[in-house]
Amino acid sequence: MQITIQRLSLALASAALLTLAACSGSSSTTASVGGGGAVAPAASTSISGVVADGLIKGASACYDLNDNGVCDTGEPFSTETGADGGYLLSVPTAEAGKHNVIVNVPATATDSDAPGVPVGTAFTMKAPPQTDPTKPVFVSPVTTIVTDVMAASGTKDPADAIASVQSQLGMTISPLDNFVDKKINGTVQEQAAAQ
Repeated sequence: MQITIQRLSLALASAALLTLAACSGSSSTTASVGGGGAVAPAASTSISGVVADGLIKGASACYDLNDNGVCDTGEPFSTETGADGGYLLSVPTAEAGKHNVIVNVPATATDSDAPGVPVGTAFTMKAPPQTDPTKPVFVSPVTTIVTDVMAASGTKDPADAIASVQSQLGMTISPLDNFVDKKINGTVQEQAAAQ
């Protein structure tokens, strides 16, 4: 009876994945289903973003599926960020917008504020889940503060943490906004706030 229930659950999960993949405009990868070696498409969504204090080159991002604050084996990882600080993650569509992006910055990474000079000390930055998973996720020291405030208050809604950080830092733009982009492409007020 237990084995039959497990097989039924597996069959239903496989059917749900196939239905989701067929209905979704997302890209697909394949995933092994069960012990029989059957392969079914697993829907995935791309999450992109930028890592910055100044733009960080040589960092890697992951999608924290188990919400433990570290990049674990089996979680979606990016390749190293380039000079533009950009990263790209392929995450399960059903999980998009639900978890933090974690960025590991090794001591050998560089910051565009000091070109060619390694940061010297490894560190981690985070960004909270985005309500719109199609929006690029900016990761910075300020988004890390928002994420830490959310964790301390036990909430998954960033609104109060954003307001608190804005108030404490005297920010007029959202602490989740790409301040590097605002320095270049923002209004006069946004450029001033991003300094």
